Amino acid sequence: MAKNWTDLAPAPAPLAEGKSWHVFLSYRSVNRRWVLALYDILNGLGYKTFLDQYALTAAAPLALSLGEALDASQSGILVWSARNEDSEWCKKENAKLETMENAGQGFRYVIGRVDSSQVPGFAAAKLWIDFSEQPEGPAEAAC
Repeated sequence: MAKNWTDLAPAPAPLAEGKSWHVFLSYRSVNRRWVLALYDILNGLGYKTFLDQYALTAAAPLALSLGEALDASQSGILVWSARNEDSEWCKKENAKLETMENAGQGFRYVIGRVDSSQVPGFAAAKLWIDFSEQPEGPAEAAC
């Protein structure tokens, strides 16, 4: 029997040619602490994970750098909270994730809901995972 749910997680596949990241994390800064916990778990499992604060330089143009990193990613996680609803940036990033998934080149993304807010129409039809009972971030709780 697995001690932690992470014991059941698959190992990352090799990065495809031209890709630098297994996972791109999309989030609002108000959820940074939660995302840092997710980042730590993914890295501990061996996934090369893009998180802006670790990968971007202050001198680089933000939108261009994020777009390039997303293009160099094999998958994505959109961290959802009530704070996303009023963000034009989040809407644009979600549209980019959706466009990449629909391009038929193997990119996939999921939504991780981190509070009790309703996932709205544009995202409700998408696969999403409810982490609302883990406000400090995903944990390696026993199975």
